[in-house]
Amino acid sequence: MFRKTSFPFLFSFLTDLPFQLSIKRIERALAVTKLVEFSLFVLFSTS
Repeated sequence: MFRKTSFPFLFSFLTDLPFQLSIKRIERALAVTKLVEFSLFVLFSTS
C-alpha cells in the first residue's frame, strides 16, 4: 500500500530531475552564446 502510493511520486521526481537539469543546461548554453555574441560584437565594433 505505502510502496504503491510513494512509487508514482518517486518516479515523477526521478523523471522530472533530468528535465530540470536540461533546462539549466539550456539556460547556461544560451547565456554563453549571448556572451560570445556580445564579445564578438564589441571586438568588431572597436576594430
